[in-house]
Amino acid sequence: MIYIIINKCKSTRFTRRVSLSSFLAVALLAVSCSDRSDYNTVPESQLTSGTSLWQNIVSNGSLNDFATLVQKAGLEANLKGASYYTVMAPLDGTYDMQQFLTADSAKATEQFVKQHIANYSTVISGDQTYILRTQNGKIHYVNSQGVTDAEGNDYVNFALTNAPASNGILHVLKGQLPWHPNVYEYTDSAENCDSFRVYVKKYETSYVDVANSVPGPPDVNGKITYLDSTVVYTNSYYDRLFMRADVEDSIYTMVYLTNNAWKSAAAKMQPEFKYIATYKYNDWANIEASKKTAVNASMPADVAMKELAVDAELYNDSVYKYRMTNRLSFSMKHPNNKKWLDPDRTVTIEDDDTIVTTNNIRIPGGAVAIQHYGVNIDGNKVKNLSNGYARVIDELGFKSWDTYKPTLVYNTRRDIPYYHPTNSTLTTTVLLNAGEPILWSDLIGAGKPFINKVVIPELYDKRFDSDLRFVSINPNSTTNSSFCVALKNVLATTYRVIMVTAPPLSDPEFVGPKKQKFSFWIDYFDGTDQKVDVLTPDKSEVQSNNFSYFDLGYVTFPISYYGIDAYPTLRVQCTNSSDPEYESVINLAGVILIPKEAVDFYGE
Repeated sequence: MIYIIINKCKSTRFTRRVSLSSFLAVALLAVSCSDRSDYNTVPESQLTSGTSLWQNIVSNGSLNDFATLVQKAGLEANLKGASYYTVMAPLDGTYDMQQFLTADSAKATEQFVKQHIANYSTVISGDQTYILRTQNGKIHYVNSQGVTDAEGNDYVNFALTNAPASNGILHVLKGQLPWHPNVYEYTDSAENCDSFRVYVKKYETSYVDVANSVPGPPDVNGKITYLDSTVVYTNSYYDRLFMRADVEDSIYTMVYLTNNAWKSAAAKMQPEFKYIATYKYNDWANIEASKKTAVNASMPADVAMKELAVDAELYNDSVYKYRMTNRLSFSMKHPNNKKWLDPDRTVTIEDDDTIVTTNNIRIPGGAVAIQHYGVNIDGNKVKNLSNGYARVIDELGFKSWDTYKPTLVYNTRRDIPYYHPTNSTLTTTVLLNAGEPILWSDLIGAGKPFINKVVIPELYDKRFDSDLRFVSINPNSTTNSSFCVALKNVLATTYRVIMVTAPPLSDPEFVGPKKQKFSFWIDYFDGTDQKVDVLTPDKSEVQSNNFSYFDLGYVTFPISYYGIDAYPTLRVQCTNSSDPEYESVINLAGVILIPKEAVDFYGE
């Protein structure tokens, strides 16, 4: 199919034009378009007539209601003038004229009159499809049969096409072109979404676009006034979602939270994002050489103690809201989203089917949660928007470990502070594998369900080729090798702690596999004191020639460390290093903290 793009929109910002007499009352809305597209670039058609568009409309006899609404909008003079327009006028009796006649002038103009008028003149011919932007900024797909939106919704047939005028072209429709808000506009009107709306709106800012405003006389204080002002609105909430909520030629699905969804999600999340004013923690990344000591049972709790001040009031109010709202937007151009979120989909959604947010966060089972908790809107769970779809949900049903409370992984792929005492040397090593990709389950064994479902995929994306990197901790003497790992971004919640080790390099002085044994401690701050807990692994020792995992049980952190520089610490000591039957080198593949809910879900 051939597409002809019509009308150029110069701005990518959300704008409102405000007259001097009603500066605080927003009168006429003009939504910007993507700078990727040009619309209405045809200056005029080849069809001409001696009568104007306005004369053709009033003489038609079946467009009286449309003419009345044009006069109410004050656009009669435009359709009599020299500028070129394309008018798509609906026949009398094919729409509810009274709702616009009794509505305020701004609404009638924006949602009806300008919905049917485009700048410049567009003649429809053959099997071509024209992408037409009307004066209210909305996008329409037009062919010789009728008009629809980008998704094929709201199709309206033509009763007449290509009636020439001296200043444009008149097409007659068998019904009105339905007006829909875009993602940005729907934020203002989504029912029962007051808490979400207040949150989004606090990120909105505005300023007068002087270059596109008409100046007037100065006021009594000498300050400039404007006869016709263009006010530009921006919103950093949508910016951090990497979406352009007001762009009409984009296609999104936006999830809106009802007040009930907001309240229930806050009740779950806020306690896990609990912050205090002063944190104490061991700063392993910047520890003084003179304070370095062996990692063992007698290691002081405050060996590298440092304090961190936090604006607890701000963090306690804002961080959980940020995590609650940063996974709600989806581009329908992504194949996963188109497949699972399309209202007309014919495939069945499964719990593991993944959708992807505009800020590139993958949510397994997200489509199931959105579908299940969708609130009926006008008898449907999906509301058409001019740039996509709205889904209002009554519960934020995403799995916590797939969204705001993920499994935390600490390995060489991440910038994690590792501490090693004076008796150990820490390096990054690469385990070469020249063969086919190796599954972690082949190396570790069948394991428990949560090991296969959570640990293995999280640690190294299910498989590796020839570049499995791990941290190698070597003792400098006959003493036990040891290290500490900074556990950054933990929440005030309960985690299952797992450590995975890789096989060490072969020892030519020893024939056969060696054994390896560890001791574990974890330190954290409870708001008053620095605590050090002993962790008991699920196995006392392992054969060091295998990939091994140590299940260290559950740890509950009383305060959140998410997004701040402080952190608790896992301390590890390799014991029995002086025994030749025991391996003294630690090859750390990774430490993993799995939320308890994920373990409960997948089973032991």
